[in-house]
Amino acid sequence: MALPHRSGVAITNRILYLLSQQKLKSRPRTYGYTDVDIQSLTSLLAQGLNNEQIAARLPRSRKSIAEKINKLGLQVNPMKKARTTPWTDAEDEILLPSLRKRLEFTELQEFLPGRSEAGIRRRTVTLRRREGIVLNVPISPWTPEALQELHSLAEERRANNGSPTWREISIRMKRSEGAVKTKARIIRDVRLRAELAQDPSNLKKNDCKH
Repeated sequence: MALPHRSGVAITNRILYLLSQQKLKSRPRTYGYTDVDIQSLTSLLAQGLNNEQIAARLPRSRKSIAEKINKLGLQVNPMKKARTTPWTDAEDEILLPSLRKRLEFTELQEFLPGRSEAGIRRRTVTLRRREGIVLNVPISPWTPEALQELHSLAEERRANNGSPTWREISIRMKRSEGAVKTKARIIRDVRLRAELAQDPSNLKKNDCKH
């Protein structure tokens, strides 16, 4: 049907407008939130999902979800409100041997199933401060006095069936357990070689055990 009083551009624009209105009419209507919707929303929030992730699971827009969250007073993730269980001595013992290392917190979760990666990281920082451990700071070299003290403590440990422990020695020497164990073994090997050089009969079989 000809429309001589309308230009071609005006007719095209009108057709596009009518088509858009038709699409709006055919769009399904969004109804209010049901109890099931609210329950699903609360559950997804508890899982730590953000508005975009929730919108992908619920037939709602991000704006609608944000408005509903604010209206219900659910801005804060319910999981974050839960109080953290205090750390036990047994859990700390798992972390203590590795404090001087660069830790893989994900791997540590295997040994601490009730702790999150972020929680383990925070506890590690706390323990390092408590033990006076600072990473990226070069450890001072062993002095003759420190070597003599370590040797005395190691011999005392051998004589007293493991007391003091390597952990106690490491704290006293302000070194890692691995460092004091290795250095104590080297000291003992040197002394044994010196004794053997002077008098082989003084070397006992059990002296070779570390």
